[in-house]
Amino acid sequence: MPSMAEILVAADVVTIPKELIRGKSGELLRVYIDCRSVSKNPRFFRSAVQNLAMVLPSLDEYLIAGVAIGGLMFTPAVGYKTGRVHVAVRDKPKEHGLGQQIEGADVSGHQVIVVEDVCTDGRSLLAAIVALRGAGAIVERALCLVAHHPARVIKTMRDSGVTLSVLARPIDIYSALREKRIMGKEEMAIAKAWAENEASS
Repeated sequence: MPSMAEILVAADVVTIPKELIRGKSGELLRVYIDCRSVSKNPRFFRSAVQNLAMVLPSLDEYLIAGVAIGGLMFTPAVGYKTGRVHVAVRDKPKEHGLGQQIEGADVSGHQVIVVEDVCTDGRSLLAAIVALRGAGAIVERALCLVAHHPARVIKTMRDSGVTLSVLARPIDIYSALREKRIMGKEEMAIAKAWAENEASS
């Protein structure tokens, strides 16, 4: 089974844009990873789902929650594959219908593992955790496909009583890019600096 970093690189969703791209956190990103676009290719999407599912066997009692919209691209399929109850978490309650922020099942009293696609500062993941806890869920575990600043986000989660698993770190993605040899020297230099910066922080 390929690693998540290898899947993302093979799916061609890791890019070095000509201009900096502003992430959801507001940070300007030199390396952009569009995990949502993995779904364009069924083969890579299936591999990503299998990779996520492999992390969960020891957590059979957990419900799985996808953070809209990135995590939510993957969690329904992971829930189906692992036989778990799945819920979706919006960034805020709906302004129509029943006005719910959490959709899919009652989470009160249940252990829930929260899934996000890309974490930069962890704010959207933390907001989902707060919403789930507000609904009575027990949230002690979270998972993200990619983290731009793994150590920083892991600490943020730990300070909130949550253990975060990161499936692809900058160094993992850089190693997969180097193995695949699909970028030029200038792009690889940028990816290397990104990985080394994270490793030294």
